[in-house]
Amino acid sequence: MDTKFYWFIYQAKYSALILFAGSLAVMTLWFTANGVFSVETMPGSWSRLELIGQALMLILMPSYFAMGIVFAQRRSLALAWLIRSQTAFDFTHHVESVPGRNLLTGFVCGFAFSFFNVPGLGIIVSSNSSVMYAIALAQILLWSLVGLLLAARFHVARAFYNAGKRVKLDIFEISNLKPFGQAGLTDALLIVVALAITTLQSFDALFRVDNYTNALLVALPAIAVLMVTPMYSLHRRMVERKNEELQQINERVRAAPKDFSVENVNQLEALLQRRERVKALSSWPIDMSVISRLLLYAILLPLAWLGTALVEMALDRLLAP
Repeated sequence: MDTKFYWFIYQAKYSALILFAGSLAVMTLWFTANGVFSVETMPGSWSRLELIGQALMLILMPSYFAMGIVFAQRRSLALAWLIRSQTAFDFTHHVESVPGRNLLTGFVCGFAFSFFNVPGLGIIVSSNSSVMYAIALAQILLWSLVGLLLAARFHVARAFYNAGKRVKLDIFEISNLKPFGQAGLTDALLIVVALAITTLQSFDALFRVDNYTNALLVALPAIAVLMVTPMYSLHRRMVERKNEELQQINERVRAAPKDFSVENVNQLEALLQRRERVKALSSWPIDMSVISRLLLYAILLPLAWLGTALVEMALDRLLAP
C-alpha cells in the first residue's frame, strides 16, 4: 500500500473529517448547481418535500460512507492489534491491505446495481431535466461507493475468518478471542446508520416501500455476512473442540467404576460436573454486550423514520399560515 495513502487512512488525525466535509461540499455544490433546491416544476410525480429528502439523502450518504470506511478500517485494525497482543498471532497486514482487484470488483458491482435504483435511461434523457440528471448520477455514484465499501469490508471479514483458523484456542478461556465477535459490530453499525439516513426519502412523511427495497436487499444480507464471517471459522473450531472434550469425558464416564466407594463416587461426580460445564460453554466468541448492541441497532431504523416524520410534521405546523 502506498505510504501516503496508508498514513491518510490509518494514521492522519482528521482524515475522516476531511473526507466527510469534502464530500459534503462537493455533493451540495452538485445539487445546487443543477437547481435541485430552486426548481419550481417537480420532475414526474414527486412532491417538493420528497425531492428535498432525496437530495439530502444523496448529499449525506456518500459523505457518510467516505468517513465511515476510515472509521471501520481503523476499528478493524485496532481489533487485529488487540488479538495480536493477547494471542501473539499477527494478521494485521491482511486487515490493512485491501487488494485493488477487490475494490475494482466492488466498484463494478455497485455501478451495475445502481441501474436498478434509477429510472430507465430513456426516461432520464427524455425528461430533459437537470434535476433528474443530478439525482440519477448521484445514485450511480452512491451505489458505486457502496460497492467499494462492501468490497473492503468483506476482505477484512475474510481476514478475521482466516485468522480464526489458526489462532490459539482454549475453549475454557475465550475472553482473548472476543475481538472476533466484535469485528462485525462495526459493519452492523455502519450499515444501520446508512439505513437510517435513507429515511430522509420519507421527508414528506410518506413511507414508500420502493425507496427502500434495494437498500434492504443489500443491507440485510451484508449485515448477516459481515457479522458472522469474522468469527465463523473460530466457531467451528470451538464446536469441534467441545465435541472432542465431551467424547473424552463420556468415554471416561463409561469406563469409571460405578460402585459406591467414596473415591469412585467423587471421581464420577467430577466427570459429570465437568461434562455439564463443557456443555454450557459458548461456541461463539461473543457475550451479552454484543447481543445487546445488535438489539439496539435493530430499533434505530424505525426510530429514524419516526423522527423524520415528526420533523416534517413540526415544519408543517411552523410554516402553516
